[in-house]
Amino acid sequence: MQGVACPAVGPFPKRNRRLVEVRGVLERGEELSPSAQRWADRCLVVARSGRKIACNDEAIREARKSFGFFALVTNQRMDTFEALRNYRLREKIEELYGMGKRYFDGRRPRLWNADALRSRQFVQFVGFGYLSRFRKKVG
Repeated sequence: MQGVACPAVGPFPKRNRRLVEVRGVLERGEELSPSAQRWADRCLVVARSGRKIACNDEAIREARKSFGFFALVTNQRMDTFEALRNYRLREKIEELYGMGKRYFDGRRPRLWNADALRSRQFVQFVGFGYLSRFRKKVG
C-alpha cells in the first residue's frame, strides 16, 4: 500500500495519506469511523467481493476543488465564531440585494438621474441590513 493511492489526488499528501489509510482499513475488513465511511463512499469504489478497491477519480477531482484555506481578517476584536457569523450575515445581505435586483424589479429603477439611482440602491441596501438584523434578533 505504499505510494500514491489515487493519481487524481495529485500533490496533496495529507489527502493522499487519508485515502491510503481508509483503503487499508477496508482491505483488512475492519470497521470505519463515520467520517471515514463518508470519505470511502465518496472517493473509493469497492467491488462486490470487497477485495478490489479502486479510486473514484471523478469524485476526487470534484473534492479537490474545495481543498484549500479560508481566511477572514477583521480589525475588530471578536472570537472566531462571532466573526464567521458576521461574515455570513453580510453575505446574506448581499444575496438579498442581488435577489432584489433580480426578482423585485431592481433592474428597472425608473429614475431620471444617477444620484437618485445611487440613493435608491443605498436605501435598499440599508433596508436589507435591517431585515437581516431583525432576523438575527428574532431567531
